[in-house]
This record gives sequence, structure tokens and C-alpha cells, in this order.
Amino acid sequence: MEKSSYIIYNASAGSGKTFTLVKTFLKIILKTQNPDIFRSLLAITFTNKAVGEMKSRIIEKLSIFSDIEKAKKEPMFSQIRSELQLSEKTLSERASRVLKQILHNYSALSITTIDGFNHQLIRNFAFDLHLNPNFEVFLDVDDLIRQAVDNLLKKIGEDTQITELLIEFSKDKIRDNKNWDITTELLQVAKLLTIENNYEYLQSFQDKTLDDFDQLKKNTKQQLQFVKKSMIKNADNFFELADKQGWESEDFSHGSAYKFFKKIKENPNENIESSLETQWAIHIEDKPLYTKTLAKKNPQKASELDEYQNIIALYFRNIESDYHYKKYYQNILKNITPLAVLRSIQKEIETIKEEENILPISEFNNIIHQNISGQPTPFIYERIGQRYQHYFIDEFQDTSILQWHNILPLISDALQSENLSKVRGSLLLVGDAKQSIYRWRGGKAEQFMDLYLKEKNPFFIVPEIADLDKNFRSYEEIILFNNDFFKFISEEKRLFLTETYQNLYKNAIQNTHPKTQKGGYIAIEFLDIASTSKNEEEPITIDEAYSNSVLNFVKDAMNCGFEERDICILTRTNKQGIVLAQTLSDNGYKVISPDALLLANIAEIQFLILLSKLSLTENKELKANLLLLYCELKQIKDIHAFVIQYINEPISYFLDSVDFSMDYFHKYSYYEGISYAIERFGLAKNSDAYLSHFLNLVFEFKNIHKGGIYDFLQYWEDKKETLSISAPSGLNAISVMTVHKSKGLEFPVIIYAYVIDDLTTKKDKIWLEVPKEDYFGFEYLLLDNYSGLDNVAPQAVTLLSEQQLLDQLNIMYVAMTRPKAHLYIITDTRRIQKDSQQLKSFANVLREFLIYKNLYQEAIHFYEFGQKVTHHKQTTAETQYIEFVQSPSQLNNYTIVTKEGLLWDSKMQHAIEKGNLIHQLLAQIATEKDVAPILWQAQAQGIISKEQIVLLQEQILSIVHHTTISEYFSDKYLILNEQEFINHAGEYLRPDRIVIDTNTRKAILIDYKTGSFYPKYITQLREYASVLTKLNYQIEKAFLVFINEQIQVQEVNIV
Repeated sequence: MEKSSYIIYNASAGSGKTFTLVKTFLKIILKTQNPDIFRSLLAITFTNKAVGEMKSRIIEKLSIFSDIEKAKKEPMFSQIRSELQLSEKTLSERASRVLKQILHNYSALSITTIDGFNHQLIRNFAFDLHLNPNFEVFLDVDDLIRQAVDNLLKKIGEDTQITELLIEFSKDKIRDNKNWDITTELLQVAKLLTIENNYEYLQSFQDKTLDDFDQLKKNTKQQLQFVKKSMIKNADNFFELADKQGWESEDFSHGSAYKFFKKIKENPNENIESSLETQWAIHIEDKPLYTKTLAKKNPQKASELDEYQNIIALYFRNIESDYHYKKYYQNILKNITPLAVLRSIQKEIETIKEEENILPISEFNNIIHQNISGQPTPFIYERIGQRYQHYFIDEFQDTSILQWHNILPLISDALQSENLSKVRGSLLLVGDAKQSIYRWRGGKAEQFMDLYLKEKNPFFIVPEIADLDKNFRSYEEIILFNNDFFKFISEEKRLFLTETYQNLYKNAIQNTHPKTQKGGYIAIEFLDIASTSKNEEEPITIDEAYSNSVLNFVKDAMNCGFEERDICILTRTNKQGIVLAQTLSDNGYKVISPDALLLANIAEIQFLILLSKLSLTENKELKANLLLLYCELKQIKDIHAFVIQYINEPISYFLDSVDFSMDYFHKYSYYEGISYAIERFGLAKNSDAYLSHFLNLVFEFKNIHKGGIYDFLQYWEDKKETLSISAPSGLNAISVMTVHKSKGLEFPVIIYAYVIDDLTTKKDKIWLEVPKEDYFGFEYLLLDNYSGLDNVAPQAVTLLSEQQLLDQLNIMYVAMTRPKAHLYIITDTRRIQKDSQQLKSFANVLREFLIYKNLYQEAIHFYEFGQKVTHHKQTTAETQYIEFVQSPSQLNNYTIVTKEGLLWDSKMQHAIEKGNLIHQLLAQIATEKDVAPILWQAQAQGIISKEQIVLLQEQILSIVHHTTISEYFSDKYLILNEQEFINHAGEYLRPDRIVIDTNTRKAILIDYKTGSFYPKYITQLREYASVLTKLNYQIEKAFLVFINEQIQVQEVNIV
């Protein structure tokens, strides 16, 4: 019985793994009479969606089981009853009791993501980890990285070492023909910090200083000079011998060897890659170096060359080896500066995390690994308040090494112990190494393969291995085609050199089952784009060729009776998907795609963003765009007349016409302002889901970032390419998504386009383990995976190449196992290397497969397998739409006492608006050096125009340089702009600027105002002072700064 307590299911695509998981889960909780047994089960999966689906499935099954008449018709009920040897009545009664307990204690149903479980662990160990118990989980790592890079750049001119480092980094990029503006490059380098696979390597740099990196660079330069000198020395040795023997260039076949040594002697930096691949170089030891003419005319000289051939070959091979090491050392040098920069960014991130009390979710695994996984298991259980006895891990191939090692102690304890009923714990792992496509996120197929092949076992119990090899998803012809294709690629040394990887696909054969539907259709098309372009008046683009093919296949599927909802188009990149989605949309098809779901593409949201920008500054271009969008939203026919009516007037003239007050928009929070705008402009009619999501986004931003309109617009510009809603289910529309997004899904029809990727790539960088004693304490180096590195580090390069190949084929496997009935594959002939001994691209693999099947013909570009399926449309429930709801009380509170804009002339209105904008900009400014960058940023985001920069800069500098307060824009003080406080009454206070002398704890308050003086301003400053005084700060001075046509500064006595 012990063996069965640890089961590994090797579950191929469509093999019913969810059914198996749910059945095993239910079997355990229905095995005993204790309805609380579910509390001792922990199921871990990898997406919130999967968590929701599994919980729903368990509740659904228990609900069915509770009704004995319904239960009798349920296959799973019969199977569990038979295996537990219970009567129908007993099993149904147990299901009813367990269901009731779960519904009353739903939070105790422990089905969670790995991140959710880790979060629970870290919360409970916060004190031990020296974390603030109220730390904020930070999901957006990109924001953290951007902030760290900004902080690093601010040190230019202040920190000598950082300045020199970044100048060197900038020079490197210029030498690589990249932009000298290194911000983008720094962000790219910093992304290495977010990839869990790099954790082990980055840990080795924790104790390294910039001086250590400098020392490594110096040593590497010395090694580089050494090998260059060695190259010259070997060339000199050749010429000494040549001079002694009287050899000349013409004596050598094509002068090749002689010219080669001459090239090295003259310039050891010369690229000799092509020379190393010539026939004479390859056969320098075993083929004559001289010409046939020399052999006839001067047999003695030819004989001498034969005599000394091994020596010449030795000189050549020495140079060849030195050349490879020369490239290796150049590669090291190229990457030392980025590594040093990476370490510096890492330090900045640590500072930000500590100062802002945040914890990136990407660091959960690392923190647990370092601090918690070594704790005694009972202690961990005690802290999390729960002892789990039965573990389920779904999609195990996506579990990272750290995640697995972190949870191992808990599982091991469960497997070795028994509860009071003498029941031993259990573990169920479900995975498929062929569907491991997240290596970059830490998921490694090899970890799962080691377990189910029994190469490694972290437990004392030997696992029971079970193969789920029946395909319950696809039609017969799809199953047979995939069996053929993946058997073909698994053949010895066709693609893989590693036997384990070969066997992975050799054993990928799936079986049909009695209910497998007959038929199924596969089409492979090779687009001949070059030939098509010759026959057209204008050359056809690659995207046009793929778009036309996709359209044809969509029509073909729909002619067979499939609906739009039945069709999914897969691509490798979002960019490809956007092209195809646009084509489909232009041709009248309804589409769900990443692009279609972006908030930034929705006209109503574009309108709200433009309105927000105009609330900060009156910009004619922004105003024109707002008016045009309004025409589109309201279907105004005479667009020209409408725009002309308002374009030369203040924006308030248009806003008044729709009864919208910009003053009200500014008066309350940005969230309330956006709600007000949606109601006043009547936007919540066509894009309710998008507007609801946008409002949620604004609300979350306010709670997390505490910023205003200007801050949100900055955030929007950074994130608008990724902010989207989830695809609604039930819509009759064609889905367009990447292969990675499709994992776990199925569709009647799959069209897989742009199947052209290379099987391996040199783009990935490679971590190389090196002897630390030879590299000044460095254990790992980050290198470019360049051609020729295998001459220096063959094992590392081969391993990386095999892993890349596996990952690429796994992506192909995921794509080809999504369809039920039809599979269309579109590639093109550009990537086929007919004479190559290696299969370098998917186009090549497909061509070779057709040759293997004796089907390929050069002139034929379209191949079919199986039979098309006639699909009968099914009646589906009508989709019900939830209306966009705004709080009635909130809308009833909108009271516009008077239209102030009509009481002022346009100059006064302009002054107020400009004052508000300057106020927002000052919130971003600590010292004078921040002024120009903040203005450029505002202009780049469309908040102000280029022409306004000079005027605004003049106005802001007149504040910064004002004799009364200029001292308080110095970097010798700690500056807190718009820092939120809570007073004793629980009210939020936000002073515009607090200037703190950290040595004396003296503080200066500065508040910005527009218009005239009001006594309440002094009251406000006194409230700020009261809070700061209670925080043990001494208020030295307080100022009101009035931002009107003239800047006025008034010192206020707040004692």
C-alpha cells in the first residue's frame, strides 16, 4: 500500500488529467466518515484560472454525488464507489456532509497557486525574515526595475565608480551600433534579475564589488593579449621555417596556408572564421599543402613540405585554438560591464524594497529557499496553522527547481507520518515533459523526467508510475498524424543527440479509446512567397501571404459547419497575432485577440485619457483629438463643422456644452473624476467591461501608488501596451493567441501560422561555470552564445542547444495537440535549407517529415491528411451582459453650483489651468536638476506640447530660484513630495512639499496654491505641522507659494 501513496501520472495532452486529479481528490475526502478531512488536502496548480476550475469541478461533483439519482448517471461516482467498496447511499451521504462542510468553510478548501501558498508561508514567517508584517506584495516587477534604473542613473556625477561604469556601458553600446541613451539597454539587462533560472548564478555575485569586476576585466585583458602574442609567435615560427627552407606563397596550394600565417602575423585581430572552414584547413594534417605543379617541377621542395607538414599543422592548430580563446576572452570582456551594472541595479532594488516596504512576488521562491525550507517541518506547520497530509501538484513540468525544493520537506514529512487513524500521507504528481514550455520562468522538463524515469527520488517511497496515454480530445486522424510526426522526430540523431530527449518523444504515442470519433483533418501549406510576388503587380509581403492563407482556412472550416467560436489561430508572438486579427476583423469576422482586449484600443478609454491630459494643460492637438473622438463616439456626421465650432475656443466652451465641469473633475479623487466623466459624456453604453476594468485600474493605482492625475498618466504610458481585460467566454468569435496562452485549452479547429522558427538560436546568453581560482573568485560568467564557443566550452553549449531544441519542439507539440477535429499548419519555403545536413527550422522538419512519408514533391506546396469533419452547430445559451453600474448616491452628489468658467475671461481660466499643471509637475521635482527631465517626460507623454516646455520651465525655475525658498530645493535635504499622513481623526493629509534636515530633524513646509489667499490655507498648514510635530519633527518654517501670472511666496506663522 505504501507504493501507491506516491503516484506520478505522465499525462499527455488530452488524456484526462483533470478528471484523474478530481477523482483522486474526491476519493480521499470520501474514504472516511470525517467530513473535515478536506482540510488536510493541499492541491497546487499554476494559474488562478486553473484553481477556480478545480474548485468548481469538486463542488460540482460533490453536488451531483449528493443527489443519488443524479449520481447514478455520473461515471466518476460509479468508479469511486467501486474502488472504495461503498454503497451508493453511503457514498452519497458522505458527499452531502463534505459538501456542506466545504461550503461553510470554503477558505479551508486548500486549492491554490504555488505563489499563493508561498505568500501564506512568507506572511507567517515575516518576523523571522525581518520583514514588516504589513509588507505589500509587488506584482509589477517592471516598475521596480524601472525605478531602480532611474535611481542608478541619478548617481551619475555623484558616485565616481557608478559614473565610470555607466560611461563604459554607454561606450560599449555605441561600439555595438546601439543608441548611446542606455536606459533601454539597462532595463533589458536588469530583466535577468527577474528570471528564476538565474538565481543560483546571481547569488554568486552577492559579495562582489565594482573593484572585483575591474580586477576581472584587467586579468581578462592580460589573457587576451597573451593569446594574441601566442598567435603571432606561431605565425613567426612558420615564417622562420619557411625562410630557412626557401618556401614561398606560390609553393602552397592557392597560397592558402602561406597567406593564412601572413594574415595572422600582420594582424592577430583579423577574423579568420572563414579560413578555418576551408578544405585545406580541415585536412591540414592529411592532404598535401603544395600544388601539383610544385610536385612535378620541384619534387624535393614538395618532399620537404611533406616532411614538415606535421609541424606546420601544429602551428596552425595552435593559432586556431588561440583564436577561439581570443574570441572567448573578448566575449568575457564584452559582458563584464553589463554584469557589474546588473549587480549595481540589484543593490538599488534592495534599497527600494527596504524603503517602500514591498516584496516582489518573483522573489517568494528565493526567500523561502534561503530562510524557511531549512526549518523543522512541525515548526512550519505550526506557523501556517495547518497540517497537510495529502498533496496534489498539477502541471508539475512547470514547477521550478526552487519551488519543488521548498515544498519537499512538507511532503516528505507527510509521506513518512500517519494520522490518528493510521492513514499515511500521499503525493500525486501530474505532468507532461512534452508540454514544458516555460523554461524561462523556471519550469524544467528535466526535473519531471528525472522523477518519472526514477533517475532521482527525494523520498524513501518508490513512486508508482502511471501513463495516461489515451487521447480523449481529438479525432482519430489527428491522433494518428501526431503519433507519426513525433515518432519521426524522435528517431536517433535526427534532431536530438540526447537519448533521454529522443525517448521522450519516442514514447509519446497516444492511443485512441472506444469513443474516439472517426475522421479528422490535417493540412500543411508551404507558402512560396517569392514566386507569388513575381506573379503579382506588387510584391506580396510575408504578413499578407500568411493573412491570405489564414482567411482561406477560416472559410474552409466554416464551410464544414464550424462557427467562429470553434476556431483558434495560434502564433508564436503577439505581433504576428495582431496582424492576423486585424485581417480577420477587416474581413468581417468577430475576433478575440490580445490586441482587441487592450484597454488602450478602446475609444471610450482613449477619450478619458485625452480628457485627463487636457485637465492638466490646454493643448490644441489634444483638444482636436478629443473632439474627433467625441464625434466618433456620438456618431456626429458633420465632423468638420463640429470641430471648427470648438477648436479655437477654450476647452471649457466644449465641456460646458455637455454640462461637464473641469473644476469638479479636479475637486475630488481621480477615480471619482473618471466616474463623473463616464456619466456626463454617456460613455457606458458600448464598452462596459472595459470601462469597469479601467475604473478598477484607477482605483488600484490610487490605493497602491497614492498618486494623482499626472502620476496615473505616467503609469498609463508605461503600461498601456499590456493592460487588457480577460477574454469573455461564450462569445461567437475567432480566438487569436500565442501557443503559450493556448496551453491547457482545446478547440475544434486550430490554425497554426508562422511555423518558421529556428530550432535553436544563438540569441540566448549562457552562464558558464569557471574555476574561481582562475577568475578572481568569480564562479560563473555570463556570455553571448556565439558561434565557436563550443570550441572552448563544448558541454555547456551542447546542453543549451539540446534544451533549446526540446523547448521548441515542446511548443510545436502543444500547438499540434490543441485541436479536436481540424489542424491547419502554415509555414513557408524561405526557411528550408535543402542541402543542409542539419534540420535548422520547423519548415525543414515538416519537409523532411513529408519526405519520410514519401509524399514530398518540390512543385507541390499543399498537403492533406485524413477527412474533413462535417460539424453540426450546437445551440448555445444566450450571453447575458451585465450593465455598467455607478453608485446612485455618488452621481446624485454631483452638484455644480455655477459654471465658473463663464464668470472668468479666458486668460483667468488659462492661468488657473496652468497653475494646476505646474502644481502637478512640482510634485515630481526634488531639486533643480529634476526640472528639465520631468518636462521632457511630460512632453513625451503628450501632457504638454514642445512649445510649452520653455514657458513652463521659466515658471517652475522662478519658484525653484525664488530667493525666499531656493535653499529648500537643495539636495542636502530629504524631500517628501505629496507624502500622505493620517491625523488623530483618521483623515488623510497630503502636504505638497516637506523639506527635512535629517541631522537636526527640522522641517520646512511648502504648499502650492492658485488664485488668492484664504485663511483656511493657514489652518491647513497648521494641521500638517501638528502631525509632523507628533512625529518628533521641529517645524522651522512654513510657506505658501501662489502660482499665478506672478509667483508669490508668503511665509506663514503657524505657531
